Amino acid sequence: MFFKNHGSRIGALSGFATTFLLLAGSPSQAGYKQIRDVSVLCDFAANCTLSLNAGTGENAPGIGLYRSSKADSIPELRLSFSEQMPKTGKLEILVDGKPELDTNIAALKVRNNELVYVDEAGVAKLIGAMKNGQKLQLKLADKVSGYSLSGFVGGLIYLDEQQARDGTVAALQVKGTKPAPAAPDITLIETVEQIPEGIRKDFSDDAATCGGASPESFRLAGGFVTKIADGLNLVGLPCGAPGAYNQPYVFYSRYENRIVPVSLPVISDDGPTTTDSAWNIDWNNRTRTLTGFFKGHGIGDCGTYDVWKAVDSGEGRVSFVLKEERAKGDCDGNYAGGPQNWPASWPPKTK
Repeated sequence: MFFKNHGSRIGALSGFATTFLLLAGSPSQAGYKQIRDVSVLCDFAANCTLSLNAGTGENAPGIGLYRSSKADSIPELRLSFSEQMPKTGKLEILVDGKPELDTNIAALKVRNNELVYVDEAGVAKLIGAMKNGQKLQLKLADKVSGYSLSGFVGGLIYLDEQQARDGTVAALQVKGTKPAPAAPDITLIETVEQIPEGIRKDFSDDAATCGGASPESFRLAGGFVTKIADGLNLVGLPCGAPGAYNQPYVFYSRYENRIVPVSLPVISDDGPTTTDSAWNIDWNNRTRTLTGFFKGHGIGDCGTYDVWKAVDSGEGRVSFVLKEERAKGDCDGNYAGGPQNWPASWPPKTK
C-alpha cells in the first residue's frame, strides 16, 4: 500500500465523513505516550492520567493515577470497571508483596464508573512504593489482580513534562526548586452546546460540514478555546464523526464577537497551499504549537506529520505558521523511527 503525500489528504477534506471509517470511542490523544507497561494520556488542558496496562485476573479493573493541571492539584488513585463496580468490601494494594494501601471501599469517592482514592498522604506513599517496585497486586472485594510497574517512573516523568512541572516543587519525579506552574489558560469544549453560537449549527446539524458526531464521540475527541492575545482566542473543534484511525479538527479565530475559520499552511506536490483541517492533533498550550498526524495506514507506518505555531496576525486574527512537515508514502510496516524522523518537505533544505 502506498500513501501519496497530500494528494489524498487534501482530496479527503471534503468527504472525510464517509471516506474514513473511524472507531467510535477512540479518543484523540492531546498528549499520549506508552512507556513499556505504562501509558500516559493528557487532554488539551493538560489534565493527565497515568494508567497501568491491563492486569491479570478475571475482569481486572483499570488502575491509574489522575492529576489535573491546577497548580495545587494532587494525584488521585482511580479504579475503573468494565462491569458492575463493587460497593462494599476492602481495597488492598501491595507492591512486590508489601502492603501499601488498606482501606474500605465505602470510604472511596464514586465518579461515573470509577472508585477514587484521594487521601494525599496515602497516594504519596503508594507512588513512592510504585517507583521502586516491579509488580503491583490489587485485592478488591475478594478479587485479586496483578499489574506490571515497568515504565512507571518514565510515565511520571512524561506526566510532569506535559504539565510543565518537571524541575518544580510540585513534580512527581524530577523535583526542583522552581514554583509550581499556573494552570493553562484554556477551556475544554466537551459538548456541542459549548461551541460558540455563531458556528454551532456547523456541528449540531447532522447534514452540516462537521455534523454527524454522537455526543460521546464528540466528548472523547474534545475541543478547546484558548487565549492567543488580549481579546483574541483560538477555537479548535473535532469535525464530523470519528473513524478508524483519523479524526479531523477545524479551527476558528475569535476576536470580540467575530469568529472566522482559520486555514493551515501545508506542502502539496505542487508546492505550498492551505488546508481546512488538521488530523489526530496534539495542542501544546505553553508553546502554542499544534501537531497533526494524518495516518495513511492504521498502524501509523505512513502518512503526513505537521507542526504549526499559532500566532497573532496583528489584524485581530489568529493564523498558523508551518514549522515542520514530514511524510512517508510507503505503508510497509516499517515505522522508520516514527513520523518525527520521516523525510522533511518543510522547511526546505538549505544548499
